[in-house]
Amino acid sequence: MEDNLDTTNVDGAVFDVSLSDSDLLDLIKKPLVESEKHWEEKLGEARRDAMNLWLPNHYEGQDFYDYQEGYLYQDNRIFTSVETVVSVVNARIPQPEVTPAQDTISSMQIAKDLSKVLFAHSEKHQTSDLFRLAARNLILKKAGFIKLRWDPKAGKIGDIIPEHILPEDVVVDMDAKWNEIPRFFAQRIRNKTGEELLAMFPDSRKQIYEMLGVQRVDSKGNLV
Repeated sequence: MEDNLDTTNVDGAVFDVSLSDSDLLDLIKKPLVESEKHWEEKLGEARRDAMNLWLPNHYEGQDFYDYQEGYLYQDNRIFTSVETVVSVVNARIPQPEVTPAQDTISSMQIAKDLSKVLFAHSEKHQTSDLFRLAARNLILKKAGFIKLRWDPKAGKIGDIIPEHILPEDVVVDMDAKWNEIPRFFAQRIRNKTGEELLAMFPDSRKQIYEMLGVQRVDSKGNLV
């Protein structure tokens, strides 16, 4: 693995993995599959049970006579409790706190301005709604994720876009320890169009075309 790491500091880059996407996938596929199975066994049933209680859908998977279905008792206290907690902890967007780098007037002003910019960015992208989704997932599914993604097409010069990610679509290294950086985070991409996949992974254009069953040829009939 060491032979595949380029630690040359170029333009601020700390390191680069000199591997193709396919080689990198082969490298992490086994621990990825094992971790996905591990978290499904550990959290899968608990997440489904919690969601059924919240909906409420207490009798999911149970068989009843037709005349009984209209009289099944459903307790909505779980829903009320969860939504109360979510509303309280997300009553307002947290105010970012930026510490001045130096004890000077200009440094303190820069920190103050940066704090305002971060708060404005949060308001612009309605992060309070994302925080509510993440808080609800944290209670019901034991994990909550918000992903920051750079979108070069957002605005005039591009922008950082916060996105809500379903916990069941995220796989964390099963061997990760508390307060340590996991070997990998993996996200399952759902409901993306071919155009969106090409924008996200421009270096894998050929593989994406093959996956979609699209054959692009040049004037000589060669695949491109």
